[in-house]
Amino acid sequence: PHQYSPPPPFLSKTMFVSRSFTRNARCTLFNSPRFYSVEVSSRRVFSPAFSEPQQPSMQTLCPGPRSLQMQKKLDQYMDARHIVTVPDYTKSVGNYLIDVDGNVFLDCFAQISSIALGYNNPELISLAKSDKHAVAFVNRPCTAMFPPHDYVETMKEAFMNIAPAGMDEVIPMTSGSEAVENGIKLAMLSHAHLKRGGREFNKDELESVMNNLAPGSPDVAVLSFAGAFHGRTTGALSLTRSKAIHKLDISSFKWPQAPFPQLKYPLHKFEKENKAEEDRCIQEVDNILSSHKAPIVAMIIEPVQAEGGDKHASPEFFRRLRDVAAKRKVAFIVDEVQTGFGASGEWWAHSKWQLEKAPDMVLFSKKSQSAGIYLPRRMRAPFTYQIFNTWYGEPVKTQIMAEMVKIVERDNLLAQVKTVGQQLLHGLETLAEKYPDTLHSARGNGTFCAIDAHDAATRDRLVSIARNNGLMIGSSGATAIRLRPMLTFAPEHVKIFLNLFEKCVQEL
Repeated sequence: PHQYSPPPPFLSKTMFVSRSFTRNARCTLFNSPRFYSVEVSSRRVFSPAFSEPQQPSMQTLCPGPRSLQMQKKLDQYMDARHIVTVPDYTKSVGNYLIDVDGNVFLDCFAQISSIALGYNNPELISLAKSDKHAVAFVNRPCTAMFPPHDYVETMKEAFMNIAPAGMDEVIPMTSGSEAVENGIKLAMLSHAHLKRGGREFNKDELESVMNNLAPGSPDVAVLSFAGAFHGRTTGALSLTRSKAIHKLDISSFKWPQAPFPQLKYPLHKFEKENKAEEDRCIQEVDNILSSHKAPIVAMIIEPVQAEGGDKHASPEFFRRLRDVAAKRKVAFIVDEVQTGFGASGEWWAHSKWQLEKAPDMVLFSKKSQSAGIYLPRRMRAPFTYQIFNTWYGEPVKTQIMAEMVKIVERDNLLAQVKTVGQQLLHGLETLAEKYPDTLHSARGNGTFCAIDAHDAATRDRLVSIARNNGLMIGSSGATAIRLRPMLTFAPEHVKIFLNLFEKCVQEL
């Protein structure tokens, strides 16, 4: 295997090439596997855009002895039972994750779909070393009350330049769960304000709410779907239906769930059955909305049920669902925490549905490195401080998101995701045909791809074998293997993945 020579621990600031250089300079591979050279006005300098390894390379099993040792030490101070391996982020580069045991993984999981542009992206590191970023970092502001003087332009570049259709503004948050919590609160606020006719609160409402009682604290509900995952905070967890272990022993709101379509693959062979399945689910949604004992103020849905087993549905299903929500005057919330920011080949996966009426809210986090709620102005909270937090997002993360948006658009990475996604899905479909006793139901949206194993035990063994062969992949649902590569995942990475993944299947 290719012996990869990792970069040294972090370089000094003087060794970084400014963005103005790298965007206009001619970049050529220098005579070292570790560095790109950049020629600028006859002067050669080095960028930390280290060349990637040629392929994965394993020195130990995963996790290796050093990772296990560090896991044991970490367990003194935190619950470390869920650690997969311990990376060395000073050595990881691009699409390759390198751990403390020297194992080099082709990362097809990207920190649970949270890395967009690869490890140690030089332009993001350059931003992080800038005075602008340092000032925002050390003076972490209460952005809701004391926003930075240049925040208007940063907000525009990060959020509004890629805002989904129909969204006029954004509420920055710090995590996906926080976005979900405040999204459902906005739906409740809008419902109550309209029901009250826009009047001020009365004495009974002001007093009863302090005891968590109606009318100040009304009994309303939010509809989610079987298999959904929306987070682990209390409200979000009440909407989550993916795994029992997430919810056991925790009090939840008694909110309803509707069935999510269980499609059969390949799609072209089961058109009639899948249409009937989606019809059944739409009818059940309408039944729940019309008959639930408490008024349902919102429904929330993922474009792909990621944690719940990579469950997809047709654009027509989502269009019909939007129509049902509008008919029943229920807020339609799209949770793009995992699917958003380019993984589908569009900034937002729901844009492929071609809705006639935009969602009432779109939630995001993960790959964007930020988080928040997109919404039309009509969904803004009726009174100030009803939706509020100290940080109101994070200016340093907003700066990073703004820079990433520029890079994605400049390098045409969304088009690359579409092309690579087609190649990846075709390869998975081929493997499903070749190994029908082991794999089935290849599916995908952009590079947001998955395939099912025959059963849970086979899936778990296959994920373990893959990691021991240098493929960092994940699992979801009962039997799914999920792929969440970065936006920089290229055709050569697809080829490496498919070759190694087939080898893993043969090792079962």
